[in-house]
Amino acid sequence: ADQLQKRGKVMAEQSDWGIVLQRLEWFFREMRNLPITKIVLAHENVKYNNQTGFNTFGPQFQGSIRFDYAKHFDEIWRLMLIQQQVRAADNSIVAQTHRWIQTAPDQNTEGKTRSNSLGFYELPQLDTLLFKMQGK
Repeated sequence: ADQLQKRGKVMAEQSDWGIVLQRLEWFFREMRNLPITKIVLAHENVKYNNQTGFNTFGPQFQGSIRFDYAKHFDEIWRLMLIQQQVRAADNSIVAQTHRWIQTAPDQNTEGKTRSNSLGFYELPQLDTLLFKMQGK
């Protein structure tokens, strides 16, 4: 908003979005160099793949960064919600929702891992995941 006001604009134009994307890539690059563990969350992008007949999943980035974001990260995971039908104590069928983190890519999911200490699916307990990645 400050940059728009400096240039006498009220509404963002197409070229302004390019500036935002360049700054986002700069931000990712600078964050990568910090000597700490970083966790970046993104909305999920779901696309139908006509060749395979399945949906593909990846982070929701715009512009050119959506094609080369992976170079900025050591790990790219997907938080998944999986519903399972189970029998309750009263013998009725109920749906239970389980959360899992997919830690590696597959044919339908973009991802990246440099850790050999994590399973393909892990429970979403970040402290436990960080300990495993550090070999503790």
